[in-house]
Amino acid sequence: MKLLNQSCRKQIVGSVRKKSSGAVRREVWVSSSSCIFANLALEDLLYRRGGFQDREVVLLYRNRPCVVIGRHQNPWAEASLPELRRRGVTLARRNSGGGTVYHDLGNLNLSFLTTKARYDRAANLGLLCRIVKEGLGVELVVNERDDVMLGPRKVSGTAAKLGRESAYHHCTLLLGVDTSHLHSCLTSQAGDMIQTNATPSVRCPVENLTSGEVEGAVASLVAALRREVGQEEGEVVVAPTDLEFPGLGEVQEQLESWDWTFGKTPKFTINRGAQQIQVEKGLVASTSHLLHPGVPDLQGLRLDPALVTRLEASYTTAVMATTLRSIL
Repeated sequence: MKLLNQSCRKQIVGSVRKKSSGAVRREVWVSSSSCIFANLALEDLLYRRGGFQDREVVLLYRNRPCVVIGRHQNPWAEASLPELRRRGVTLARRNSGGGTVYHDLGNLNLSFLTTKARYDRAANLGLLCRIVKEGLGVELVVNERDDVMLGPRKVSGTAAKLGRESAYHHCTLLLGVDTSHLHSCLTSQAGDMIQTNATPSVRCPVENLTSGEVEGAVASLVAALRREVGQEEGEVVVAPTDLEFPGLGEVQEQLESWDWTFGKTPKFTINRGAQQIQVEKGLVASTSHLLHPGVPDLQGLRLDPALVTRLEASYTTAVMATTLRSIL
């Protein structure tokens, strides 16, 4: 295992940027961070800088408990936000599309960074299946939705982002995830109360690949991946910080912001009987049948728990307040 010090980072990142007509190499990088925002920021920064003409990167990372929604999803409809707060689980919005996933340290994330011209989701999933077979002795198949399946149960979801020159395809791999937390965090109480055109997640039964020690499974998979891509010197350990990757902090700050996590949600409506709240960019845009005596105008306010206390002040909006408390 190689540590990526400052001089080594400059050498590697420089070679990633350099154009060459020679053979394309793949290099396995392992993030030393377990922060979802730092790892998503590193992924995005590498994608934005591009230059994968002669060297591609397979970035591996694991995160502390978090729920990650797709770029075009609605967090109130996809996750139980009260449960996330109760359990101390982070909510993040990634830059790629696709559905909502739960991460903890029992989940391994793989991101294939390449040029748009060489983007090949099927090849990446095939490689994933091969390293699981070699490293863990488990046979997997890929279904028509590009989910990686162990029998009828899903062990890996997938999403991608394609730009003008660069692309990345990332996927999860469930090794020893706490499935009780997964289910409780991804069960929203919104039901049909939310009307939205946001991308919905497709629910599917999931399965862990191991019942034992996760660290050993990760080590076996990394070794199998290195052999698969022909990297003999060991994986490169990277620290997603501004020191190692200048500009990363700015990207991370954007990903952590309320305006990104909630404000990027496509407009939607919350219904409770005849009462409605229309939401745009995470803010109350307008309401129907809510402006009764004792209820202040909510327009322009964030859709967050503070909204509930305003509605609880009047018996005419108490039902809507109860509804909001269950999803905010």
